[in-house]
Amino acid sequence: MEDIYNDTYENLLKRYFVQPLKMKDTYLLESGKLPSKMAKGYDAKGRVMPVIHWEDLRVAASIASSSSDMLKYMAFQLNEENAVVSLSHRPTFGKIEDGAVALNWKIKKQAMEEEASHIQEGA
Repeated sequence: MEDIYNDTYENLLKRYFVQPLKMKDTYLLESGKLPSKMAKGYDAKGRVMPVIHWEDLRVAASIASSSSDMLKYMAFQLNEENAVVSLSHRPTFGKIEDGAVALNWKIKKQAMEEEASHIQEGA
């Protein structure tokens, strides 16, 4: 993406998500520059877990957002009338009955409703 758009991942994130969705508390995590209000993660034994820094592979796991910003993102992703959203949910690999892959989404048809699909981030 950086080569195609001739811009950094951070700037693209801001331009296409953070600014249009008015996400005021969304940050790309960087080593030594963690947001001051970021919650700590814990393992099953109650130990504080370190933040993983993806220097060479900056992905959704490298983004920290407040719950308010996540709700804005969820509302955006639920708007199937938006051409960008609809395209990102369109399967690009596999059969929807078995669990297809779209643009960073896993999609599988629900058993109860013939027309309903389950979409999960993180393919």
